[in-house]
Amino acid sequence: MTMNTFYVNTGSWFESLHPISKLYFVAAMAVVPFLTANLGVLGAYLAVVVLLAYSAQVGGRFVGVLLRAVAPLLLLLFAMQSLLYPGGQDILFQWGGLAVKREGVLFAAVVGMRLLVVVGAILLMLMSTHPKHLVVALEQRGMPAKAGYIILSTMQIIPQMQTLSRKILDAQKSRGVEVEGGLWTRIRAYIPVVGPLILASIAQLENKALALESRAFNAAVKKTSMIDFTMTAADRALRAGSILILVGAVAGRVVPLWL
Repeated sequence: MTMNTFYVNTGSWFESLHPISKLYFVAAMAVVPFLTANLGVLGAYLAVVVLLAYSAQVGGRFVGVLLRAVAPLLLLLFAMQSLLYPGGQDILFQWGGLAVKREGVLFAAVVGMRLLVVVGAILLMLMSTHPKHLVVALEQRGMPAKAGYIILSTMQIIPQMQTLSRKILDAQKSRGVEVEGGLWTRIRAYIPVVGPLILASIAQLENKALALESRAFNAAVKKTSMIDFTMTAADRALRAGSILILVGAVAGRVVPLWL
């Protein structure tokens, strides 16, 4: 069965890493951005994530998906903080009663960079790791199979909904329904899609439940897997690098408090 996920099969060295090693990297990148407000350091973290994405041969798609996912939030963030930041004194631009303050722009830039680093690290792992491999690796570390199924389903839900909505729109288009054009035309085209989309999703859930039962998912026996992971030098390097980045970021945060 084909899996609808962000995963891209490239055969790169990053893709072949142990999924747990990539989780080390994601965990480090989820913490270190919040230990600094220095835009240069945050930019360095983002550069590491982007370089790894290109090294994993998913760079172009990675940047496109990341920008599409985060850009609306960034625009809203900059608009709100630059105009409404409390206590800002340095006015960069003023039009009528609206004033863009330097302090608000800087605060929005720091929050935006943190968002890009965290979301980028997670997206890189999703694009370079087959969902089944990630879940198997976690289950081999003791995670319950039901929790693994919940994670796998969550990772698939957005791509599956996109695929389903695209199929329904194609079907509507083949019947002569206008689904392209201006904003109002697109809104009118999407309203009839909601019903079939929900019904198709429910039908998929029933099929998944039957497939799981046929494979003895609830059987009270120890599950085995044909997937075997091997620790390589690259795995050890990524884990060590992630720990060093985390320790360095914590030290950079704590040491100045003692001086």
